[in-house]
Amino acid sequence: MLAGEDASYLSGRYIEIKAYPLSFKEFFDFGGGSQALSIESALTEYERYGSFPAVVLAKEPAIKEAILAGLFDSVFTRDVVLRGRIRNQAAFARVSSFVLDNVGSETSANSIANVLKSSGHGVGSDTVDTYLDLMCRAFLTYRCERYDIRGKERLRTNGKYYVVDTGLRNQVLGADRGNRGHITENLVFLELLRRGYEVSVGVLPQAEIDFVAQSPAGRIYIQVSETILDPVVYAREMKAFSKLRDGYPRIIITKDREDLSYEGVRHLNLCDFLLGEELT
Repeated sequence: MLAGEDASYLSGRYIEIKAYPLSFKEFFDFGGGSQALSIESALTEYERYGSFPAVVLAKEPAIKEAILAGLFDSVFTRDVVLRGRIRNQAAFARVSSFVLDNVGSETSANSIANVLKSSGHGVGSDTVDTYLDLMCRAFLTYRCERYDIRGKERLRTNGKYYVVDTGLRNQVLGADRGNRGHITENLVFLELLRRGYEVSVGVLPQAEIDFVAQSPAGRIYIQVSETILDPVVYAREMKAFSKLRDGYPRIIITKDREDLSYEGVRHLNLCDFLLGEELT
């Protein structure tokens, strides 16, 4: 069933338990890291092929890719095209490829429709919006809404989309395509969901916080970057934190091993975070 259908068929007689592909810690314990020379090389495997159990257990890259192709075809054809009654499969394929190619970038149905129109593919914004909703209901993607930190309200425009498994994305687009920083964001976003956080993009005047993670225990501000060893990148990432006016924890997550914590901002290594290190 697509998300939401359970309420129609099983109203009052079900409990929803959200499940995801294996976390990095589960992936490592499951066997994905058993032959790795280092945790970092296991992370490379995790990013490239994702973490569906059958994919992790497969030893040969060709088998992994064949399983991923079958998984994507199942979600794309059965869960979305057939159940969503999509007639123009070519248009949906273009929209889904665009979203997967732009994970972590602000986008909207209008902006996607305009990009496709400029390349000669006419798809209306209402149709694109339907496709985006179906992709989320099939758990292929997740929408991360924007949150006005000063105004304390959610913004319905220009959210970001993240894919449920980077292996599925790479199967469609290729492993070497896309913004590496946004792929890292994707891993952090899914890990925050696994830990039960409600996640938004933080909006400030002339600044943006990658993730505002909220739970009953409070709020955490998180920036994500591949590396902040470059002073220019370091300054850019820290500048957003300087716009905050409250005392909630501030964390930056990167692949850097050196501890780069500074003036109340805690630095976490990506692998350590994905392996279970707590945010607070």
